[in-house]
Amino acid sequence: MRPTMSHVDFASDGGGMPDLTFASLYSGCGGLDLGFARAGMQPVWANDIDAHAVETYNKISKVTDPQWKDAAQLFEGHSSIAGDVRFAARELRPGMADVVIGGPPCFPAETLVLTARGHMSIAEVRTGDLVLTHRGRWRRVLATGSKIANTIMVRGQGATVETTAEHPFWSRPISRRWNNRERSYEKVWADPEWLPAADLARKGWAVPSACEPLAVPEVPGWQHGMGADFWWLVGRWLGDGWVRRRKARIPSESVEERMLSIGMAPTASRQRTCHQGRCETSRPSMACLAGRDTK
Repeated sequence: MRPTMSHVDFASDGGGMPDLTFASLYSGCGGLDLGFARAGMQPVWANDIDAHAVETYNKISKVTDPQWKDAAQLFEGHSSIAGDVRFAARELRPGMADVVIGGPPCFPAETLVLTARGHMSIAEVRTGDLVLTHRGRWRRVLATGSKIANTIMVRGQGATVETTAEHPFWSRPISRRWNNRERSYEKVWADPEWLPAADLARKGWAVPSACEPLAVPEVPGWQHGMGADFWWLVGRWLGDGWVRRRKARIPSESVEERMLSIGMAPTASRQRTCHQGRCETSRPSMACLAGRDTK
């Protein structure tokens, strides 16, 4: 979650702060900027990733509504820049503006974020937490903020994300190309780019598949080892669960041996389609680990 100004009080319609200037990050269509201009402040720089929003922003100076006309005149000769704020903001220089404002895109408060402390709702993330980025790197949170905004649902294979429409996603447009040799269509992936959530239809968006290692935190009350055998068992359980016997690759004995190696005493039983190794304790437990039968 990035810094945002969620509430601003204005004393009057124009003339309140005539000598102050402002730069606007995540400017969108310019609603927040127009409010600052109505308070008498002069816009000097603006940026948003959504080109359609920028197009609307750059028409503010043509507003003729009497209620907003005076404020809109302050936008004469001023325009917003379309593009990624990380690069566009390089134009900003010390002293260029008196105030920096912004209404950044965001996720709902209950959205889970992977931190070094585990998965947490984004509302619980604090300054100083380590969070996993799209590049698979752990980076420290510098600031947090919140605002009230409309959201949309982004649905993809195995995941649904609720977010504001302008939130950027690292994505790759997908198209189809006919493969005459195979007599079928094949997917063609374009170069990756940042796109607002509202433009993600028929595009793939990235999910980190690997990341820098972090120390595994201790689990209170856990009496068993958490080495390679433990995580192998977790992987088999999450990845396989119950598996049909005729597709066997891992003998059930291998599952039982690994359970024993970390101090668990499994109870094995032969089911109709597989072997089941079950282990429960009064402490945190692992249950229903299914071992595949090679027979």
